Amino acid sequence: MHRGFQPHNLIITAFVTMSVCTIIAFGVGAPSWLQLVMALIFSAVGGLVPGNMFFLALQMSPSREATSTSVGLLQQCLSFGQFIGPPIVAWVATLAGNWHMTWTVSVVLSAFGVFMALSLGKAMRARALV
Repeated sequence: MHRGFQPHNLIITAFVTMSVCTIIAFGVGAPSWLQLVMALIFSAVGGLVPGNMFFLALQMSPSREATSTSVGLLQQCLSFGQFIGPPIVAWVATLAGNWHMTWTVSVVLSAFGVFMALSLGKAMRARALV
């Protein structure tokens, strides 16, 4: 953000990168070393999402008085995602009989995240924050 990248664009970049990493790691039968590299990149890039989301929570809060509520709600949503995500991935792996289809969970949720980030970008433009 300090170099001029908009937070919603960084979030989109993170979700797209995470999708590509999970497809390569679990969907295409990549070698073990490449799967490990993709898992590391996935984890490193994934940190862009909450960092930018907290920044946006401060920027997009309806008022100064609602800032703590906005940040708290965001924290609850992020925590819920971390709580429910692994069981969903495990359920897909169980249904598929292996990990080869678990990338679909990440791609579907990332697509939703990209949609939400685009909506945030539109809201920021409407508020003249971009």
